[in-house]
Formats: sequence, C-alpha cells, structure tokens
Amino acid sequence: MINRLAQICNKLNYTIQSEGFLRGIKSGIRFLAERVFWYENYYLSAMSLKDFAVNPEDHKPAIPDISYVFVTSNNQADHLVEKGFEDFRTYHFHAHNSLDSGAVANCVYVGKEMAYICWIARSEAAKKSFNDLPYKVAFENGEACAGTSLTVPKFRRKGIRTYGALLRYRYYKENGIHTQQGIKKVSNTRSLRSSARYGGKPWGRARYIKILCWKFWKELPLHNPPVFQIDQKD
Repeated sequence: MINRLAQICNKLNYTIQSEGFLRGIKSGIRFLAERVFWYENYYLSAMSLKDFAVNPEDHKPAIPDISYVFVTSNNQADHLVEKGFEDFRTYHFHAHNSLDSGAVANCVYVGKEMAYICWIARSEAAKKSFNDLPYKVAFENGEACAGTSLTVPKFRRKGIRTYGALLRYRYYKENGIHTQQGIKKVSNTRSLRSSARYGGKPWGRARYIKILCWKFWKELPLHNPPVFQIDQKD
C-alpha cells in the first residue's frame, strides 16, 4: 500500500513538473475518478507483422546519444538505475508488478533521460498487469499486445515515438510474434493514425463500463471500418 501511494505521488509530481500544475491535478482527479467510474468506447485492432520489413535504424531520430533497451525484469531495471539511467518505473503505477508478471518495457533513452516507453505483453498475466480490459489476445498462437505508450513531453514531435514503435515491431518478429492485437479509444485519432501508417486496422468496437467492482464489456462488429489519414510525424 505504501509503495502504491508513493508511485501515485511520483506520477502526480512528474505530470505537474512536465505538463503544468493544472494538467497534473486534472490527471490526478481523472485517475481517482476512474477507480470509481469508467465509461469508454474503443476500437479493437490488429497489425500483421508477416510482411513487415521496415528497418528501425532508417527512422532513427538525429538526436545525439539516443539508445534503446527492452527490459524484462526488475533486476535489469535496477542495473540500469545503477548505471545512472533514469528509472522508467516511476512513470507507471504498475511497473514493478508488470515486470514481475512477465511484461517487457520497450524503452528509448536520450542520454540518461527516459524519452519513451511502451509495455509489451506476451502472456495473459503480463497483459492484466497493465491493462484489465478483457479483449482477447491469442498469445499461444503467436500474438502479443502493447499498452499505451508514453513519450516524455520534452521529447515529443521528434520522431522518437515512431522509432520506439518500429523497434517494438522488430522485437516481435525476432521473437516469433506475427500479430499485434490492440485497443484504442475511439477518440484517440492521433494514435489510430499512427498505427495505420504500418498496417494497423480496426476490426471491431467495444464498450466498457466500470462502477466500483462491477464491470461490463461488450464487443460489436465493425461493418464500416474507419479510414484514418496517416500521421507522417510523431
């Protein structure tokens, strides 16, 4: 409980420092409100990696001292911190538990500063550690999913998010994963455009309602898939 409160305080402090007091407080209120009531509409999507052949290094931002790492354990994360790298776990409430549950942290650093992170799940336990939405992923058949990515505000609009995503797709292929399943808010057109750039396609819709411990989830067919203008820079 104490660790959980400390993580919440760290996250709130980070948001206030990076994005301003009002936005930080707004994010904190939204986080607490979602623990009580949550209503959202989503697109369910899939991206095939079968023919994916883009080299991430061809899209590497021209930023000095940029590097990446895929972190698979808290022990590995501790070693990074010992080397002077910023602890990416302070950016997510679930970080320690996610790593213990088998999730992988897809990280990009600029110097020693954390610039980008996205969580990867290759099992149901890993998925539940950072996303409790009950959409299906056939992990046993070569599918995986990713959580919401985060680019630190000072590093946005520099191509780092795209670079991080391409590194993730290459990681999938190198580890025998042929499909990334995903879920995105219907209102998140920026992320939907970004996914469309590399073949991400919505195949269904879902409605989620949560009131305290009661949850409702309903998936609906998508008869007319939306077409998104491809985002050329992120």
